[in-house]
Parts: sequence; C-alpha cells; structure tokens
Amino acid sequence: MKVSRRRLWNQLLVAGLASLGAAIPVAGSWAEAVDYSAVKEWIDSDQPTASGLTPGEVVTQTDIERLRPFVPPGFVGEFDFEGFAAEIQETGRYLPHASYRSATLQHSEQTELAADRSLLHYVSGRPFPAERVEAAPAEDAAYMIAWNQVFRWQYNGMAIEEEHMAFVRNGEAGGRNEPALREAFQGGGHVERYLTNSYQRVYLNHLAHRAEHGHAHELDQADRLHYMDYLAYLHPFEMRGSAMIIERSLDPQREDQVNAYLPAERKVRRLSAKERADSFQGSEFTLDDFEGFNGRVLAYDWIYHGRKSLLYVADTTTGPIVFFGPNSRVPRSRWQLRPCYVVEQRPRVADHPYGRKILFVDTETYNIPLALNFDHDNRLWRVMYGVYEW
Repeated sequence: MKVSRRRLWNQLLVAGLASLGAAIPVAGSWAEAVDYSAVKEWIDSDQPTASGLTPGEVVTQTDIERLRPFVPPGFVGEFDFEGFAAEIQETGRYLPHASYRSATLQHSEQTELAADRSLLHYVSGRPFPAERVEAAPAEDAAYMIAWNQVFRWQYNGMAIEEEHMAFVRNGEAGGRNEPALREAFQGGGHVERYLTNSYQRVYLNHLAHRAEHGHAHELDQADRLHYMDYLAYLHPFEMRGSAMIIERSLDPQREDQVNAYLPAERKVRRLSAKERADSFQGSEFTLDDFEGFNGRVLAYDWIYHGRKSLLYVADTTTGPIVFFGPNSRVPRSRWQLRPCYVVEQRPRVADHPYGRKILFVDTETYNIPLALNFDHDNRLWRVMYGVYEW
C-alpha cells in the first residue's frame, strides 16, 4: 500500500498579496471576479454522465469548455493561457492503512453526533462510514464529513525538515533569488517574500495502529491532547529562531493553546484566539487555512451541498513540483477526476476575516483539494488548492 505524502498547497487571491504552504507554496491575484451565487449555481448544476476526459489524454487551452463542469468558477480561468497542458490520469484507489479500516469497522457504528455537534463514543478509525454520511439528513452530514476529515488516516503525523513558502504577486517573473524558487516557478509572477521553516505534527490519541495501547501514545499529554504542532523558522535571518507550539485539545469546545517564542523579546507569549484568526506571518491566510481546513470543527457552522466530481492533482508526478502560467499558479502535473463532498463553513466568530468558505473533500481520502474563501460581501476572495502524491 502506498502512503500519502502531502506535497504542496497553493493559494490564489482575488485581490492582494498571497500566501500558503506545505512544501513550496505560491499565491497571487487574478482578474476573474466571481461571487458566491455563481459558485453555488455551478455546484447545483448537473455534471455530464460521461466526462469525456480520457486517461492519458493531454488537455490544452482549447479544451477549457470541456473542463468547466469539473473546475469551479474562479479557478477554471487559471487554465486559460497559451501553453496550458494537463495530462488526464486514471482515477486511482487510495485506501487507508489496514489498521484504520479495521478500527472503522469495529467502532464506527457507535459514533454519534451530540446536540452541540461534537462526537460521542468515538474511539478510532473513520467516525462515520460513507453509508451513514449519505443516509443522514443534510444538517448532520455536513458535520459528519467535517469530523471524518479531522480524523482521516494520518498515521502518527508528519515531519518536514525544510518547508518553503513564497508570496508571489502578479506580473513579470522576478524575485527568484533562491534555487528552489527558480526550479518551482517557471512562469510569470514576482516573488515578494520567501520563508523556510521546519514543521512537525504528532498525533497523540485516537490512533488506529495503537489499538493495543488504548489507541494513544504513552505520553503525559495523550489524555488531554489530540495533537501537537511545532513550527520553527529558518529563513529569513530576522525570523530565525522564532517558533510556535500549538496544542489541539481533545475537548472540541476548548480553544487551541498557541505559544510563540520570539527571539527579539526573549520570552514565550501565548497567542489569543483572535490572534490565531489573524493573518499568518504577514500573509493573507490564517492558521486554520493550512491544508484547506486546520481549525476546530465547532468554531464553524457547517452546511452540506452534496457531491461533485472535481479535477485536481491527486497523485502528482515524481520530482519537484513545477508551476507555470502567467503567474506561476498552475501545477505542471497529471490531473484526476475524483468525487468530492461539497461542504460550506461559516465562522461563528463575528469578526472573522472570512464570511464563508466552501470546501471540496475527497470522498475516499478526506483530503481537501480545493477551498474557496469568500469575504463578508460574498465575493470570492481566495482559491486554495492542494497537490498530493501517493
């Protein structure tokens, strides 16, 4: 069985500076003006029974109309440039580890949603199998999908020795002073800022592969924490030595504890919930945006909008990710047509920077290949998409 390695997140902004990442992220702005009603109309529209996209085929700019049923407004326009080419890959099957499948069979029937939409009786594996999700009322299905995404198969977590982030504006190619940037961005776009950091996440509880140990690691914090994140900055020089530790509680109502060490202040400072919702390191995304959704389920109201087939990079080619196009925002890779759940989240905090976000959640892996963020006037503000490798 192959193991998923999350390779890259890329963010596009309708206006303003961009950001986001795991591996080498890029972001920018584009001119296509889209609002919520246009995206909702696309979600509600019928898709062709047969896609007409053949595995092994290479689609180009002349095929944009064929792609529109499978790529939403606000993103499909990114493919409309001379030289665009994308290989269509056969839809793959990506099963989680056998221990996770076993835990799902053993425990999922007892898992329930509480009145506040938290989980009851959850032990390990996928909280809700597909049959329960699709048989549930829409108001329940949305939260079931959200919890399934949080507790998707992720083994013990991840460790990235060197993670790269680049903030890119529209325009001519420039600002690519590092070899990694020249290798990754082979189209237009000016790199305004470049960061590197190391990152680790360790899951402490609800671990399918540790059934004989109570589904948890034998650590002091395992009885109260779901996971811990560690983020340390390596570049640029003025940020070197800065670090954050994030603790996600097993209590779904409890705010994350975020402690930051700032060398200039020579002390550890705890960030408030409001600071967590603020922009990340001068970018225009928040900590909750990583990998599409990285927040607490109960910090949002969730709405289910059904299923949709989405064209995205689910299993990229080997080697470094390369972006091309007028602003280096399109991955030069192979693309799959895969079924996704479509859910909408609305922040429960009144002063949150977003009005709402639409997430496309892969029905098999529960990865989020695409997220559409809207401002408080229902205008599309950001498009965030993931590139994955199996």
